[in-house]
Amino acid sequence: MTGALGEIRVKGHLKAEMESECDRCLEDARFPVDSDFELYYRPVEEGYGEEVSIDKSEAEMGFYEGDGIELNDVLREFVLLALPMQRVCDERWAALKNFK
Repeated sequence: MTGALGEIRVKGHLKAEMESECDRCLEDARFPVDSDFELYYRPVEEGYGEEVSIDKSEAEMGFYEGDGIELNDVLREFVLLALPMQRVCDERWAALKNFK
């Protein structure tokens, strides 16, 4: 984790196994997460709440208030984004998602 002028960059690798409900059979299932991540955060500036335009680089940046960020929140966000949109517990179910 590094920071300059209030900007924070969190870079790392997360390897975990998450338990969630299968979207097909609704049974509990485990889903692996094994990925590198790099997240950027900037302090909220004055005028927060007003409508402002942002450039493309800021669209991928998070914002924080106060002394810094909560790492639990950062990791939770990353894990949720790393999980597949459709979580299926068995390859037989996964094959059905392409069936129309």
